[in-house]
This record gives sequence, C-alpha cells and structure tokens, in this order.
Amino acid sequence: FLKKFINIFDNIHIKLRMQVTPIIGIALSLDSVSIDEINDNVLDYSQTYTKVIPAMNFSLSRNLSFRAEYIYIEQEYVSLSPGISETNRFAINMKYNFPSI
Repeated sequence: FLKKFINIFDNIHIKLRMQVTPIIGIALSLDSVSIDEINDNVLDYSQTYTKVIPAMNFSLSRNLSFRAEYIYIEQEYVSLSPGISETNRFAINMKYNFPSI
C-alpha cells in the first residue's frame, strides 16, 4: 500500500511527532523522491529514493534527552542497471544542554 501511495507523487515529505507522556515522545519521518532522467545525452539514472525513520524521544531531565531511532533507506533504480539497494541502521543519541552561567 505504501509503495503505491508514494508512486503517485514525485516528492513527498511527512513528519509526525507526538508527546505520549511528559517523558516519552514518538516521531515518524517519511521522505520519498522520484527522479526521472529526461536528457537523452546522458546515462539514465532514474531512481526512487525512500527514507523512513521511526524514533522515540526520552526527556530524562530538563537538560538531558535521549533519542533512539531506526533508519531505513531504499533506492530503487529503474534503468541502466535495475535493482534495489536497502540500508538499515539503528542510532542512539544523547543530548545535554549546559546551563547558562
């Protein structure tokens, strides 16, 4: 379903964030770009690029936050050498804001 929905548009960017509790928040980011090469004088690198990032945010204190996210990237080449390239990553970030003096 998601693949058919994305193919309708050339470029789509969706970002959703929701604070579940005062400490926990969730986020979802979706980016998709369809690139069609129209110049006959160059190699055809037409492709569809899709990136999906679900994440959880934790506010541990006023100055300390923590984020865990999964990053999925898919590149589908439709010409030259057709195929799909997928990337999966998991990232953990910790952020501390030093108090002003």
